[in-house]
Amino acid sequence: MLSVMPIMITRFVARVQAWLVASAIAYLCASVLHSQTVLAGLSALSVPIAAGERLSMTLGDLVGLHLYAPVIAIGLGLALPVLNLAPLRRRLPSPAARGAIAGALAMAVILIAMRQAFGFSPIASARGPIGLFLQCLAGAAGGACYGLVRTRQRS
Repeated sequence: MLSVMPIMITRFVARVQAWLVASAIAYLCASVLHSQTVLAGLSALSVPIAAGERLSMTLGDLVGLHLYAPVIAIGLGLALPVLNLAPLRRRLPSPAARGAIAGALAMAVILIAMRQAFGFSPIASARGPIGLFLQCLAGAAGGACYGLVRTRQRS
């Protein structure tokens, strides 16, 4: 039993590292896509936005949306273990593809749950279908990174 413990700990640490990378990537993408979606909406209203303002708002959202990061991390933490279910592995052998699906679904569930809990989506860019799709795409990017990192850790 004791000889198995180092292996179990090593595997656990590797999964946590991959989850942290996936969560960081998903948050980074979600925040940047959120900023650019909101700015695109303002541009559609003929509001002039300089490149410096775009950069400033994007960086501001990276800091200002900090409470979104743990929500994304928890969502991915719940969704990504589904990757190891045997029926999924047989039907979809690519860990990156399984991760992308899990990440996109996690973001969809997060955003729909927030909309139900608050009566509106606190993530302004996700109030429309395009913004919701882009947020799910951010989750897919994080999930795909998880699958790729786990594949590299095993080899």
